Amino acid sequence: MTYAILECNMERLTKKLTTIKNKCEKYGIEFHFEEVGEEFRTIKNENDEEEVLRYVLVEAEGKAEQSGWEFVASLDHTDKGNIISGTGNIEVPERYYNADCVCEHCNSRRNRKNTYIVYNAEKQEFKQVGKSCLKDFTHGLDAEGVAQYISGYDELIKGEEPYGGCHSTRYFDVKEMLAYFNETIKHFGYVSNAEARYGGGRSTSERASFYYDITHGRVPYGIPMKEVDETKEELKKVNFNVDSEENKAKVNAMVEWVLSNPSNSNYFHNLKVVVSTMWISEENFGLVASIPATYDKTLEIEAEKRRRELEAKADESNSKWIGEVGKRITFKVDSARVLSTRYTEWGETYFIKFRDTDGNIIVWSTSNGNVIEAKEIIATVKEHSEYNNVKQTIVTRGKVVA
Repeated sequence: MTYAILECNMERLTKKLTTIKNKCEKYGIEFHFEEVGEEFRTIKNENDEEEVLRYVLVEAEGKAEQSGWEFVASLDHTDKGNIISGTGNIEVPERYYNADCVCEHCNSRRNRKNTYIVYNAEKQEFKQVGKSCLKDFTHGLDAEGVAQYISGYDELIKGEEPYGGCHSTRYFDVKEMLAYFNETIKHFGYVSNAEARYGGGRSTSERASFYYDITHGRVPYGIPMKEVDETKEELKKVNFNVDSEENKAKVNAMVEWVLSNPSNSNYFHNLKVVVSTMWISEENFGLVASIPATYDKTLEIEAEKRRRELEAKADESNSKWIGEVGKRITFKVDSARVLSTRYTEWGETYFIKFRDTDGNIIVWSTSNGNVIEAKEIIATVKEHSEYNNVKQTIVTRGKVVA
């Protein structure tokens, strides 16, 4: 029979089942268990919040059997009826629901707290036996051993529920989290966990996780409601939308890209394994959060390679400087991308690279991340520079025209 065991219960349960298995082996009784798979379930926690938890599928089978007779259940006799505890493999007949404390093996009737049900499959016969007669049907396994044997199945059934002191790991749909990581990078740039540790501020994975929680009605521990409300306003201001068709299409493209990419490095091997599982824990957020930036960089490199090939064929020039240093310019935006975000004494600063409709590169450092949606901008030329042999016009004091 297969049981679904909550992941955090496995260590405790494995120890107990191993003890029972060893006890059964001593008496020549069959009892084995093994992990055969996993499944993920959406449950509601004590705060009525939905979360996804991992369950380990365990197959357990056993037979306390001798001469064709197999132990199937014990009866705990009460004034209101009998409580049946068993392996769950065979259903006990209704006649035992209120049966007296009688042993059908030695035909003795006495005041017993417990009796035991054995079954012969060949004869299709059930018997109710007392404690002293039980060992005649179970290779000598006594009532105490049988009780321990039964408790193994009881523990397996209880394994679906959280146990005291058990900390359940939350799991998240890969595509859903990838949508949050991608949208976060779109508006705030990519910051790795290492950059966040050494440079201060929040990493992309941490920031996106925070956004995920508050948009799902969760308030992370220790975060004041004022900060939650301010963050919601910030997301509304920058039009943060994980459900946009653009975002969904990109997430699907990134998943396909990862799965089709050759595993020629540890990084891509890990990406492929994590994405293939379709469920991730917070432990792997940093890895998955790196996908959009790596994907964009890969596309950018490929596009740049194609562009250079076309430019070489058409004898086109690279980006040119525009305007004069210190003068105002107006340029029409063809594309825009947040390179990164940094924390300064004046707040968060966005480094944004624009390409105008003439193919020129303009870089603007601004506190308004929403300008990536602009179509036309007026700004002052701060300097003319080069990066990787590409001429860039650095601007400041910009203003969105449209």
